[in-house]
Amino acid sequence: MQTLNERTKLSNPKAINSLEKNSRDNYLYNREGPWPQPSPRDPKGEAPAVLRLPRQEKESWKKEIGKRYMKNMWTYWPKALKYSIKHKGLSKIDDLEFNDLLTKGVFSKFLSKGITPQKKKIFEAVFPFDYNKGDYYVIDLSLMSFTKPFEGIFASGTIILFEKIDNNLKAQFIYVDEYENDKIVNPSSESDLWEMAKVFAMQGAAYKLILSEHALLHFPFDCINAISKSSLPINSILLQLLLPHFEHTLVLNKVVLNSTASPVENNQKFPYSGFLGDGDGQRSLVACAYSGIDGNDNYNGYNYSKEIEKFDSPYYTFLLEYYKVIKNFVSNVVQIIDEEEMQLIAEWAKYINQWIPTFSNGEKIMNKETLIEEASMIIWDVSVAHSADHYSFAQIPSYLIPLRVRIDPKSVGNKLVNWKKGMKINDMFRYRMEREMFFKPTNVSTLHDTKYRFDKVRYSKETRTYLEELNTIFLNDLVQLENKLKSKEIPSYIPLKEIARSIQY
Repeated sequence: MQTLNERTKLSNPKAINSLEKNSRDNYLYNREGPWPQPSPRDPKGEAPAVLRLPRQEKESWKKEIGKRYMKNMWTYWPKALKYSIKHKGLSKIDDLEFNDLLTKGVFSKFLSKGITPQKKKIFEAVFPFDYNKGDYYVIDLSLMSFTKPFEGIFASGTIILFEKIDNNLKAQFIYVDEYENDKIVNPSSESDLWEMAKVFAMQGAAYKLILSEHALLHFPFDCINAISKSSLPINSILLQLLLPHFEHTLVLNKVVLNSTASPVENNQKFPYSGFLGDGDGQRSLVACAYSGIDGNDNYNGYNYSKEIEKFDSPYYTFLLEYYKVIKNFVSNVVQIIDEEEMQLIAEWAKYINQWIPTFSNGEKIMNKETLIEEASMIIWDVSVAHSADHYSFAQIPSYLIPLRVRIDPKSVGNKLVNWKKGMKINDMFRYRMEREMFFKPTNVSTLHDTKYRFDKVRYSKETRTYLEELNTIFLNDLVQLENKLKSKEIPSYIPLKEIARSIQY
């Protein structure tokens, strides 16, 4: 990583004017900006919402993003139809690809190591006596039991038990909640029990990513976005550090959660409505991640963390390396912040803590190391983590991760599965439209060309120049990191130039 030449380092950064904390002119939207409130749809089950949005942000979103949605809806359908005809029906997935998709890519975020008492109770009938000697992992997709499928469409909660063999994870058992007789199956199970178990597991992984775990990268951060814009002065370093990473997001998230045209509502009059059931069922999956599932140790509810949650996968390694570069940049920037601004930051943290209790409070944030961790997590979450999820998911063939399944799990095992009737052309058509419009990344602005407006901060020219140099070094460090990952043969789950700087899709 590059470092600044010693002669440019500032041991005593100088502020040239006050933060003027009581002046409306020194705040975005004249201190009449956005603020969180309890979710109007599910106050206890979903993150606080931001509904009162500045006109400027709504107009910018409509121009930069809304127009693209309309264009895609009217122009992409021939390609969606062609793909749907080609991939009519359900597709089988071989064991090796199944294991790789769930344990090495974006779905590997769901891995939990070890067998908890709850999971042991589920698998005890088939589990070897010496289970403590093995190296076991679980992916719990039982949230699918909360969906409300349309007539003729089916889903099932599943739990996959993996064992590490020769440094690779192999699925040994799958628990399928909706199977009538043998709910726990393995690769040697008769009929199509194992093959359909993998289908329901891949369906569950898609929904857990799109509507549950990934939602935690979106909606809780609206509080931070709104409060930052309304409580931090324009000439503060922290606001200028965070502002590029808040572009377009408040409007996007409001549309997703509160518009009748949202894909979450799944109104079938829109051609991009490809989910399996009604809007309440989709929203219940959001609540599974945010408020948790009683009695399930894999769904404990949202807990804002200053560190990346560790999981055993190259996907984690990739995300962690980007986090380190971001944290190094943030650390150098935060060191410049003076005592007057830190006092205001304490108020900022207090406001956020009222809505996200696990965010550091005003007293803790006065420790600059804590501030560095909080700010780094914000930037990493809305840029790298969010973009990598979308990009990685979009690389997986849609026919391997179905959103709709037309095979009743209760019938599996009694007769052979008719795979050609397992998904209709219309089901895949809606899915591909939805993928093009909402799942596939479409960037408005990117991380690798972010220019922070440090020229607006209240510090001396020398200090502003120093901050601008840090900006340049950060962008260079990102390029160096991408080259480093390639040299170490760490998979690139998203190219640097495809990482958005904020949540824009």
